[in-house]
Amino acid sequence: MLVPRRLTPGVGAKDNNMKINRDRHPKAKLPIDANIPVWRYMDKWKFEDLVRKKELYLCRGDLLQDKFEGTYALAQLAEMNQWLTEKGYEKQIEIEKQHRKVNRQRFYISSWCMSQYDLDLMWKAYTSDVLAIAVKSSISRLESVCDCAIEHWPLDISTVDYFGHAEGYMIDYFGDGFDAFVNKDYHFELDREIRLLHWRSYKPAQPKAVLLPVNLSTLIEGVVLAPGSTTADAEEIRRLLDDYGLSNTPVDSSRNDREVME
Repeated sequence: MLVPRRLTPGVGAKDNNMKINRDRHPKAKLPIDANIPVWRYMDKWKFEDLVRKKELYLCRGDLLQDKFEGTYALAQLAEMNQWLTEKGYEKQIEIEKQHRKVNRQRFYISSWCMSQYDLDLMWKAYTSDVLAIAVKSSISRLESVCDCAIEHWPLDISTVDYFGHAEGYMIDYFGDGFDAFVNKDYHFELDREIRLLHWRSYKPAQPKAVLLPVNLSTLIEGVVLAPGSTTADAEEIRRLLDDYGLSNTPVDSSRNDREVME
């Protein structure tokens, strides 16, 4: 199901004085505090790519690191299939199976971590370069990114809930598959994840990724370099940001005020 766009009176449209408002998906969940910091950890080359192209990388759902992304517990599917069989809808079982497969290929995700500070666990899990970057943003900034990317609607932001996938816990079986991408196994609970989600119409041969144009000044509140980074590393990133009009963006190093105590 595609969430329709809604036109409401406002300033912004050229001809009819109407502004397009982004409709939130009914299953999207957000904290009350929109100023909560969020972080995206990446190797240096990915950060350089983001700054130079001004595009945020969204990966197709079935290609994410966790092979269970966008799936339901086996026990839940077994119960649903039993119900369909008892009601005489056996043919619907295969239809639903194919429908779930297509849904995993039409959702695109950018994952962020909610935290007041950059986290050592996240550096280790999501970066591999000696010089890695954590982009600091906020929930309100991510919302602004979604609001401005009209050409990529439907587009939404939602926190992730965690459940016992292997234990057979059940989640809502919403027709467009959105629920399956805002619920993950509890093994990922420490990620405290919040996601940008873009979904496309039911078409074959979906691309492996979507590049979302962003205003970097809107997206990026600050930049933090990985533990162990040097002054030269910070100066290099500072020059990169200055070259692309982000001279007001602060650059810090993780734990840069610490010294080994003898």
